Amino acid sequence: MTIKRTARRLAALALTLGAVWLWGVRASADSSNYADNGTGALVRELPDVLKVHSGAVGEGREAGYHGKTVILHTNDTYGVTEGFPRVAWLKREFERMGAETILADSGNFSMGSVYQSSKGAAALELMNLTGYDVAALGRYDWNYGYEILKRNLRRAAFPILCANATENGEAAFTPNYTYTTRSGVTVGFFGLITPKAVNNLDSSTRKITIDKRGEVYRRVQEQLDALCLEGDVIPAADVVISLSALGDDLDYSDAEYNSLDLFQHFNARGLDMVLDGLSPTVMTAGPNGEQVQSCGDSFAYIGVIVIDDASKAIEDHYLIPTAELDDDPEVLEAVEKLQNRYKVEFGAVFARTETDLNGEKAPGNRTEETNLGDLISDAMIWTARKELKNPLVDADHFIGLTNGAAIRASILEGSITQNHISAAFPFSNTVSVVYVTGAELLEVLEACTWCIPDAYSNSYPQSSGIAFTLDTRIPYDAGDAYPDSDVIRPASVRRVRINSVNGKPFDPDALYAVATNNYCAGGSDAFYILGTAKERYDSATSIEESITDYIRRGLGGVVTEAMYGEPRGDHTILT
Repeated sequence: MTIKRTARRLAALALTLGAVWLWGVRASADSSNYADNGTGALVRELPDVLKVHSGAVGEGREAGYHGKTVILHTNDTYGVTEGFPRVAWLKREFERMGAETILADSGNFSMGSVYQSSKGAAALELMNLTGYDVAALGRYDWNYGYEILKRNLRRAAFPILCANATENGEAAFTPNYTYTTRSGVTVGFFGLITPKAVNNLDSSTRKITIDKRGEVYRRVQEQLDALCLEGDVIPAADVVISLSALGDDLDYSDAEYNSLDLFQHFNARGLDMVLDGLSPTVMTAGPNGEQVQSCGDSFAYIGVIVIDDASKAIEDHYLIPTAELDDDPEVLEAVEKLQNRYKVEFGAVFARTETDLNGEKAPGNRTEETNLGDLISDAMIWTARKELKNPLVDADHFIGLTNGAAIRASILEGSITQNHISAAFPFSNTVSVVYVTGAELLEVLEACTWCIPDAYSNSYPQSSGIAFTLDTRIPYDAGDAYPDSDVIRPASVRRVRINSVNGKPFDPDALYAVATNNYCAGGSDAFYILGTAKERYDSATSIEESITDYIRRGLGGVVTEAMYGEPRGDHTILT
C-alpha cells in the first residue's frame, strides 16, 4: 500500500467514526441540511444542495463544488424509465457547480417494468444517454438468460462489473475498473453480486459459479490488491468503492455475507465505501457506522458522495429525493419516445376480464393460490399441449406450475392490453416442459412452501391440474442445501400431500409432465429438482405470448367470472 493510501486510510477512519455519531445523533450545525425520512439515513434537501429548487436560478450556482469529485449513484432502478432524466439533470447541475462527476449503478437495472420488454436493452440505451460511467450486475439482471445478458452488455458504453462470478474457473465479467479525473483523483470500483443470484440462473447458465463466503473474501482481496497498488500504467486508487448487489438484510441478502459484513471485513484493508443494491433499504450508514449507502429502489433517491480533490478522500455523502429534481430535456425526450412506442404497440385492447386478477405478493401469489396463478398455469399447459408433438404422458398427467414471484402485477376488471400482460409477467421467460416422478413433484412442493405461513416464498407454487394440502402446523424438516444453491432441501416430505392430479389419484411412481417457465425448469429457487430432469422440452414461446394466446383463443377473449372469479380451490393450507 502506498504512502498516499495510508494517509487516506486515516481520513477514512475519521469519516467512519463521524458516521457512528451521525447514526445516533444528527450534527446540530448541519441539522438544517438534512431531512428526516424515517429511515435514519442522511437525506439532503435539494435547496441546500443546488440552490435551484423549483427552477429558480440563484447567484453562486456555479460555486461550491470546485475542487470536488462527486460520485452520483443509483441501484435497483428496475426499468423505471422516468428516473433517468432526473439523474442526468442532477449530474449536469453538479458539473455546473464545478464538480467532476462519476455516475455509477449497483445493479438490477434491466427488468421490472413494461418498458423493459426489450429484455433489458432499453435500460442500457437510456443509461448510455444519461451518462453512466460504471455499473455492477444485480441478481435480476440475469433473468433473461446468460446469452441475452452478454448480448446486452455489449450495448453498454461503460464497464459493467462483477468480480465474484466465474465461468469454468475464469472471470465471467470485468471484475474492476479505475476512473481517473482531470484533477488527478483515481477512484477504483469493483462489483459483487449476491450468491442468491444462483437461484436466478436458468439451465443455460449453470456453468456460472458465484463465490461463497470464503471464496468471495479471497476475490475481494484480489480486487483491493489490483486497485490499491501502484502500477506502471494505472495509478493506485485514492478511493476504493464496491458496487455491491449484496443487500443488507436476510429477506434479500445471503445468510453468509452481505454489504455490512463486506465493509466491516475490508475497511481496514483498503475499502472506503460500499454502494449497496438488492435490498430496498434507504441508508447512508449501517447501524455500527459502516460506510454503506443505498438509495432504496425505483429511483426513490439518488446517492451523492463528495471527494475532496486536494486530500483525495471522501468528505461527505448523502441522498437526494429524486422527486425534487427536474428533467434533462434530451433524456426526457428519449424516455417519452420509448414510452410512446410501447403505448402504441402494447396499448391495443385484445381481450377483457370480468373479474380482478390478483397479482399481489403477500397475501397473494407468494403465500397462497390466486386466480391469476390459476390463469397462467392453465395457459402454460395450453401452450405445452399445442407444441409437444409426442408427449411422454397422457393429458391427465400434465400439470402447470410456476413460481409466485413470476407474477408482478394485478390485472383489474375491464379491458386487457399487452401492457397489462407485460406488467404482470415482466421477465420474458419461455414455456418449458420437464418430466418428473410423483415423488420428485412432492419434494418440489415441500421445498417451495417451506416457510408458509410465517413468511412469503418467492417459489410458492401457483399450479393447475394438481390439488394438494399443505399442513403448516408441521415443522419443515430442513436438510442440506441443494448443490450450488442456498435453498435448503427437505430431509423428508411431511408437510405436503397431493390429493389428486386432474381429478385422478396421485401416484408417486408415475411420470408427470410439468409445464412451467424456463426459470423454474432450470432448477432455480426451490425448483432444483426440475433442473435435474433428463427429459425436457424448451419452447421459444414467451410467457406473455402463452397467456395472450390462451386468453385470446382458449378463452375466446374473455376471462370470465365463472372460471376465474375466485381461486380454483386446488390448494388447502392448514394453519
